[in-house]
Amino acid sequence: MKTKYIAILPVLAFLLTGCIYDGLPNENMQERNVTITALLAEETQTSPKQTEPNTRISMEENGLDIDLYWENGDKIQLGIVYTNTEDKTIKTVQEVQVVVDTENNRKATFDVVIPSDVKDKFDLYGLYGGKGLSTDDPSKAILPETEDFFAHDLHTLYEKKVVMLYFEARDIDKTTPAFGVNFQHMGSFFKILVKNTGTATINNITEATLEQDGTIGLIPAYAQSNRFNIADKYFLKDATVSDKVTQVSFSANHIYQVENGVLAFWAWLPVAKGEGEGADWPALRLSIKNGIEGSTTTIHTDYKSAKKATTGKAYHFYATHDGSTLTFVEESAFTVPDGTVDASGTGILADTRDGNLYATVRIGTQTWMQENLKYLPVITQQSTDVSNTESKYYVYGTTGVGLSSAKNSANYKKYGVLYNWTAAMNGAASSATIPSCVQGACPPGWHVPSRGEWDAMGRYLTSNRYTYDGSAVGPWSRIAKALATGRPDWADSTEEGAPGNTDASDKINVSKFSALPGGYMASKNFNYLTTQAFFWSTEEHSTNTKAFKRRIEYNKPGVTTDENAKTSAMSVRCIKD
Repeated sequence: MKTKYIAILPVLAFLLTGCIYDGLPNENMQERNVTITALLAEETQTSPKQTEPNTRISMEENGLDIDLYWENGDKIQLGIVYTNTEDKTIKTVQEVQVVVDTENNRKATFDVVIPSDVKDKFDLYGLYGGKGLSTDDPSKAILPETEDFFAHDLHTLYEKKVVMLYFEARDIDKTTPAFGVNFQHMGSFFKILVKNTGTATINNITEATLEQDGTIGLIPAYAQSNRFNIADKYFLKDATVSDKVTQVSFSANHIYQVENGVLAFWAWLPVAKGEGEGADWPALRLSIKNGIEGSTTTIHTDYKSAKKATTGKAYHFYATHDGSTLTFVEESAFTVPDGTVDASGTGILADTRDGNLYATVRIGTQTWMQENLKYLPVITQQSTDVSNTESKYYVYGTTGVGLSSAKNSANYKKYGVLYNWTAAMNGAASSATIPSCVQGACPPGWHVPSRGEWDAMGRYLTSNRYTYDGSAVGPWSRIAKALATGRPDWADSTEEGAPGNTDASDKINVSKFSALPGGYMASKNFNYLTTQAFFWSTEEHSTNTKAFKRRIEYNKPGVTTDENAKTSAMSVRCIKD
């Protein structure tokens, strides 16, 4: 079990900067707005790197560290418990938005409203993330659903807002001019990386599990809990104190992990903080389950020795899987290729979300995938099931089949996935910038290209005479052949310079973009397999129901740009950030 510290104990100083009176009728009983400064302070760690990066509320992976910083728009829930002037216990919850310091994004401010009828003292509880504080008892934080703690990439955990930080300040005198509190982590990150070192695809991976040795100790992780008692520091399932567990399971969505592919399992888990270096964790082993229903296989690593673990860290596990043996290895045993090109102008990208690999290529100053994206979290089973607001994922020609069957189909393996525009964008808004800054369905570190980024590629290819006739006419009118794989993938054509014509053979796919005629889905039907390729851009049309695309046709020498309904489904090519 490898460990790296992420920031713990972000310091939150309460500074009374003045009172704002709201003109309430009773001038002696007015609410106060108190400005609070939240500071994420650096710490000296005991790991080999003596000073580690701070945490970030907008999460980014940085090697073995996970950096967190305040981000504009972050919200904190504050619970106030007090006795009022009538000797009644009052419990209130308010949500506030932070304002990030423009010179230090570890520092933010927000306002809290102090009730007007506090008798003497009050307790204050703060929470970032999760599902908020209980309005019945603000000393209890509401945890996300169990399945939300798990993902195949860090960005998804960020989107789910599962990371939880909290603080408490007790018996605060209502006249106190200033005081300080500390945010604390409620859990830690866990990341498992598994590389397929065999010679074949590992079919239909459905689960990875960290499990104790069955005899000594239990795991102090609480993904099954739904409450955390901030005041007394324990987890609950409804009203019952949560028990430790024998295993933690990470689901996998029918993963087909290709040879040399790397698969990631991510989680943020509520865990016991423990004393000193942390709570006792038992010896753990990793198991992977794969295969079709009725014929599944589960293989295990040996056990890792017992360790201490605590909150506010990132724990990393590395393993190799050759189809029959699963082995824990050191981090240095394998690398995760990120698509960076070498001196030949080509590279390899491992999409750790699903175990796929992609060839990459440099075209001008850009690095593109040489293959259509295959990321398929769910399958839309009928081409008649369309939407321009909900994400839809199709595999050409597959109807009425499950996710496993779709991923095992010949069209998926060759042409990838057809995405409606919403799925391609992963719900993001239209972007016309260069770069688009829309990750969309692409792997982390990559994004869906804007029209401007497509145009930049076209200009480069034309100005460098990748055109079929060697001219500089364009930018798009004569470069289809340079982008496409040619015969026999493409239907036959006699049109000069077209992808389906074998003329100008030295220009066939000379860019190494390797476009395939994967067709599309439109008007509730699949069409144009072997004759046309369609690629989304991030820019929507002025009608708001359409978006711009690029199209390559088997019988035309040029590449066209026009718009299609967002309900249509097309291929996605990703470009490196």
